[in-house]
Amino acid sequence: MSPVFLLLILVCSFWTQTCPSKVSRKCLLAWRTLSVKIHPVPWIVLSNANNYSSAPNICDRFEPTSQDCCAIDPAHIAVGNDHLELEQLRVEWLGPLATTLLNHAIYLQNYFVECLNLTLTALDVSFQSSYGYNYQHNKEFFVQFFGNLESYMLGHRQNISEMVDDFFNELLKRIVRLLLFAKSRQDLVVADCISSQLQRRNPFDRIPEGIKRMAIRAFPPARITANALFIGSEVISSLLKEVYLTNSCHINWMKLRYCNFCFGEAESFICEDTCRKKMALCMTDYYSLDEPWTQFIDHLLELIDRLRGSDSFPQVNRPLQIHITDAIMSFQRLFSRINPVLLKNCSRQEKNPTAIRLRPKRHLFPSSGPGVFSSIPETVDYFRSLPSLENQTKLMQVEVSLWVQLISRLLPFVLYHRGVTFLVTQYLSARSLFANLDRWFCSPHLLRYSKIPRKSTRMCWNGKRMSSARYMIRGKISNSGDEVGFLVDDDPFIF
Repeated sequence: MSPVFLLLILVCSFWTQTCPSKVSRKCLLAWRTLSVKIHPVPWIVLSNANNYSSAPNICDRFEPTSQDCCAIDPAHIAVGNDHLELEQLRVEWLGPLATTLLNHAIYLQNYFVECLNLTLTALDVSFQSSYGYNYQHNKEFFVQFFGNLESYMLGHRQNISEMVDDFFNELLKRIVRLLLFAKSRQDLVVADCISSQLQRRNPFDRIPEGIKRMAIRAFPPARITANALFIGSEVISSLLKEVYLTNSCHINWMKLRYCNFCFGEAESFICEDTCRKKMALCMTDYYSLDEPWTQFIDHLLELIDRLRGSDSFPQVNRPLQIHITDAIMSFQRLFSRINPVLLKNCSRQEKNPTAIRLRPKRHLFPSSGPGVFSSIPETVDYFRSLPSLENQTKLMQVEVSLWVQLISRLLPFVLYHRGVTFLVTQYLSARSLFANLDRWFCSPHLLRYSKIPRKSTRMCWNGKRMSSARYMIRGKISNSGDEVGFLVDDDPFIF
């Protein structure tokens, strides 16, 4: 073999060994950067992986002058059905908001139930001391009323005004039957006749109307707020389950995010304007939801604002047992002045017109003497005096103790105005959930800006090649610095 031929072989061998090393050095740096900063991620497929052949490289088409690092290094960029980065970002964008809406709705309903139960407990303690056996015999009636209020607040019943009317109508019948010792069918008919006649005279004064007026202002807005939160959670959950992104969106996203490594451009950042344009095309269905969602949040904020003030649910619910007590006291004053003619007229409707007159009247309050009830002549005011100041003081102490227990169990709920302000702030940040999608999907973190420049003139990656960056990069997602549409509560806070 001639020396010239040997020299030619050596030169070619040297060329083939040195040139690839120069070409792959840049690629090696790119893949090393990927391994350290990003890899391992499920959308980067290794050449020796089982699914290598079934996951085609989306970065395999380059300009003739480009260097295909993915062709010479043991990995390539692929889009699989099980692991999609854009889908993961979509879930992280909407999922926490759906969870937060649901948690707030549940905590709000639990708050309603806790408040109603506490009011019922305070009423039970007060009435046990004041009315004794008379109350114990009718306790289930009051329990049922508060159970109906609970059902209303949970959305299972309607028409709270009718519920209040039914309660006081039944309360009137029960008190009259107690006072007249109505046991037999005849007695009950006469007692109900008297109740019907008294109904026309506002036996409980204006208290039932006052309770209805306050309840109508306080209870429906609170219930609607909880229902609105449930609906909001269902809407966002439906979007997660039913509104998917197309396969081309996922491919374009992967090209934008990772194909620069196939070019050996390890340190390049992504062009913000390109990211926005691609997101605008992929997120058309979501952008169309901006107006109805904004209206929903505005109405929700109005409802939340009605949860504070003197007409709010806790302000109306807390003294409810006091209003019921006042109504009974008002009836006592009316019944003490009842016209005996009314008793005679109702008793004549039965076969035994003297049935009621032969019976002594009963005290609503338990007797201090022997026996359960006290009876006195018709001509005397048969109602005993109100409980002593000492007993009233004890009752007030019991009620204070009950409310202290509520504060210890439900501290977030008791901090009412602060809780409303907290909710308003949170949902204001979600108002533009669908208006600024690029601020979530094209955030500085995803664009790989290590430091956010005020204005950049460097080259950036547009998904196909390096180009000049022309857009200013914003450092904050909103005025508050929070990601738009991303609400997370480690410990959900409600009033």
